[in-house]
Amino acid sequence: MGHNRRGGGAEEMVAAKFAWTAWGSSLACLGVLLVGAHNMEVGAHAAVVMAAAALGVSMALSAVAVGFGTLFPEPSRRSPGEMVSSFGGTLTLVVSLVVVAAFTSMVSPMLKRWMPLSGAGIESVRVAASSWRLAAAQASLAGGAGVALAIVLMYVARRAARKLEW
Repeated sequence: MGHNRRGGGAEEMVAAKFAWTAWGSSLACLGVLLVGAHNMEVGAHAAVVMAAAALGVSMALSAVAVGFGTLFPEPSRRSPGEMVSSFGGTLTLVVSLVVVAAFTSMVSPMLKRWMPLSGAGIESVRVAASSWRLAAAQASLAGGAGVALAIVLMYVARRAARKLEW
């Protein structure tokens, strides 16, 4: 009775879990990023580009957690500590580290252009017109890769959820 034409309970539950985790982590990420951008006096362009890229990666990390939780369920484990040490939990950790490392490698060239370092630390953060297009492209690539990973993982997880018995 809980099923409808779109696939039913388990599939909708996976989508709802992803939506909640993605929104929650995105809001927290965006808040920290905006406070940091304000404190460092980063220009609006730089803040917007970095926020877009970080939101894409935030979606990817949420998809990794929910997706692998759906693909590798361990219903016999009741304690969250036991779930972390399971195969799905370990795989989630490793893939999340790879996602963060890939994001950092995509965005770090942009940060070097925007944030010249000196002996006293970051003295000024300026976005040069010539580096704006490159920075936007790098951030778009990072954010787009995060969104693409999220779409693929959620597709696979929703298909796997159809096979779960409740």
